[in-house]
Amino acid sequence: MDKILVKTITVSSKGQIAIPKEMREESNIRTGDTLLLTRRADEIVISKAARFYIPTITDIRSKAVPILKRYKTRRSHCSAHSPDQKPMQTVT
Repeated sequence: MDKILVKTITVSSKGQIAIPKEMREESNIRTGDTLLLTRRADEIVISKAARFYIPTITDIRSKAVPILKRYKTRRSHCSAHSPDQKPMQTVT
């Protein structure tokens, strides 16, 4: 059975909290880690975001842009068009 550890913390005037060192170490939470806050009724659950990865638009764009560039490069080298046929337009 998992060990349950209960600690009380105080919320600062800026709404900040500090996760106790023992809990950070046991949960492998390091400086710079992203955490996910989930509100369930009257409680707030904190989880490591890596377990619940949700891609942002920046993540999606960073993967899509290189693929689109490769596609454009291949299309520009394609000579399958007849002289009177217009090439397909690419979306930028």
